[in-house]
Amino acid sequence: MATAKEDCDIEAFETEFLGLQVNPSECQSQGIRISQHQVKNKAGGYVYETDLETQLIRFLLLGSSKLFYRTESWEFTSQDASCISVLIQDGFGKKVVEFIRDFSEEGRAYRQDTLLFALACCCKSNDPETKRAGYRALPYVCRIPTHLFLFIDYCKEISKEKYCSKGWGRQHRKAVSNWYINFGMEEQKLMLLAQYLTKYKKRCGWTHRDIIRLAHPKVSETNPALKYLIAVAVKGKCFADSSDFINNERKKTHFSTSFLAGIIDYFDKVEDAKKSKNINTIVDLILKYRLVREHIPTCFLDEKDVWKALIKHMPMTAMMRNLGKMSSLNLFRTKREALNEISFEEQLITDKLKNKELICKAKIHPYAYFVALIKYKQGMAMNVNLSWPVCPHIADALEEGFYVSFSNIMPTKKRFLLAVDVTCDMLLTENMCKDDIQRLSSLDAAIFMMILTTRTESFCETILFSNDEYLPIYVNPNDTFDDLKCKIREKISEYRSSVSDASLPFKYAIERRKLADVFVIFTSSDKSLGYVHPAQAVEFYRQSSGKKDARLIVCEMASSRHSVGDIEDQYTLTVSGFDSHVPKIINEFAKRII
Repeated sequence: MATAKEDCDIEAFETEFLGLQVNPSECQSQGIRISQHQVKNKAGGYVYETDLETQLIRFLLLGSSKLFYRTESWEFTSQDASCISVLIQDGFGKKVVEFIRDFSEEGRAYRQDTLLFALACCCKSNDPETKRAGYRALPYVCRIPTHLFLFIDYCKEISKEKYCSKGWGRQHRKAVSNWYINFGMEEQKLMLLAQYLTKYKKRCGWTHRDIIRLAHPKVSETNPALKYLIAVAVKGKCFADSSDFINNERKKTHFSTSFLAGIIDYFDKVEDAKKSKNINTIVDLILKYRLVREHIPTCFLDEKDVWKALIKHMPMTAMMRNLGKMSSLNLFRTKREALNEISFEEQLITDKLKNKELICKAKIHPYAYFVALIKYKQGMAMNVNLSWPVCPHIADALEEGFYVSFSNIMPTKKRFLLAVDVTCDMLLTENMCKDDIQRLSSLDAAIFMMILTTRTESFCETILFSNDEYLPIYVNPNDTFDDLKCKIREKISEYRSSVSDASLPFKYAIERRKLADVFVIFTSSDKSLGYVHPAQAVEFYRQSSGKKDARLIVCEMASSRHSVGDIEDQYTLTVSGFDSHVPKIINEFAKRII
């Protein structure tokens, strides 16, 4: 018997189903080519080839000017962002820069490198106004040294390709110089620069010394702290400490209480940590000066006392990243103990992991918790030679924090219909995620999305489908990951199909008169061979239901160059692979057209 929740969902989905029913005989088999943009997949069905074309906003959001997002990393070329060149030539260069800056400040882009590459294209254009606007936006887009170094690297590659030069013209030098000089505006920013110089020493093959020597920043004598930081970055601490400039500053009456003295003391302590052979000294420096892991010599990173000190001020994301390392040092117990018997460090971490205020402040996405939980429970890291005993208290806290973090997701207030392909590939595909997870299948990622959508949206329905049948499955908002996985496994225990029909979700919606705003299909296009092209099926659904703007999101769980979705349709988004950005992209696309 259906529950009250199920009755509510059914009523919401069946309300106001308008339009004429479409005769399925009008549809073409997926074995027939219906567009010049289609190619054959491995199963013999025709799918859309995902080529890159021009759309600025899509490029900034997804790294592709088509409605196509791929999770694997790749190197950008000027061809990828050809839309930027066209817009600049048409006189819209300043508008492009405004888009880049807005997307960066609002955190709308899912990959920072797309913004940096786009900004580099503007800064290296032939249009003077666009160049000036691009360089003015530099401090707003490049907020940390990693961003700056990558931006400079992109500028170097673009200059080499377009002008056969190294890219260090006068405007470029001035903009990079100002990036460092702007830190001298406030004392708090100066301390932040000191931390950057000691933490982010080298990225993308660049060091601060390389960049400052090329940029030649001119620091005013009225800002001794910034002048000292630049000197340390270029010539080293020993030279800066013994320079005439510093000797003269030391002779001043209020030097001991000046901000410059505090900066020098901070660098002294970082150097002391590097040279120290005493673990007690390291621990004291961490606690007093809030040194981070990057400041600690490698030989001390296997010491329990060092990690006990580090975790007292460690940010949430860094703490989640290092749980395996801490467990490998037996910092936590491997058996369940009474709460009054566990260590202070274990109690501190478990409390932080499930603290709603900290989770909301850090804006941790549920997928970050999901990845951390799966990684930790597998007891080993794939990319490094590291294994650890799993602490049940930590695992429980991660799971509790996972469900708490759903409060960070803003609902779209749309009606979702999730369709999960349950063919063999979906069940067996390992390592389809790019998050150092060893035992995560495509189905696991789909289950995560089912839980996320059910817990955050008021209206969500889910079906399972294969090559010739669909199965509705009710997802309770209180279902845990393991509960839902068992429920699905029981339903599909008799399925052994090797191909699927991605048009079935629309057949289900039309036959059951479901009014959905967003369809999300989790599948593998390389094994899709149905009687109807999914691109046609969604169009027929729009006609039948009266929902002309019904969105379709196709998640190709195993990263592929093929898609069953129509890449020319503004209401269809293709995602190739699955990573931490995909849930955000789905949420964004559901709310508005990208």
